[in-house]
Amino acid sequence: MSLTISQILACDGATPEIAGITFDELARAVDDRHDDLVGMLRDLEDVWEAGEGRTAALEAGVALRQEILTAQAALVGTGPALREFASGARALAALLSQTVNEARAHGVGVADDGTVMSI
Repeated sequence: MSLTISQILACDGATPEIAGITFDELARAVDDRHDDLVGMLRDLEDVWEAGEGRTAALEAGVALRQEILTAQAALVGTGPALREFASGARALAALLSQTVNEARAHGVGVADDGTVMSI
């Protein structure tokens, strides 16, 4: 797959930037819910008498806690990756624009597919 100059210059870094921020917020919310669950499991141990029901509830809670931790770990990495992509896309577009403009200033044209020619 190849990209044209106009496609790179049209790349919108704002969308992945906003998505990255949203994933960060979601990761914080999931982390908060995890903390809530830990507190509820602690309370459950304190108030529910020993028995099969308590054991089953605690096992289910521990399994849910692990699922939350797994989801949260994925979310924590996604936000920064999206923001880094947005930053890289902006930097690439700026560098490409500068390169094309400098080439034109020196009498060299650059076609949309990257082909270089005299003008």
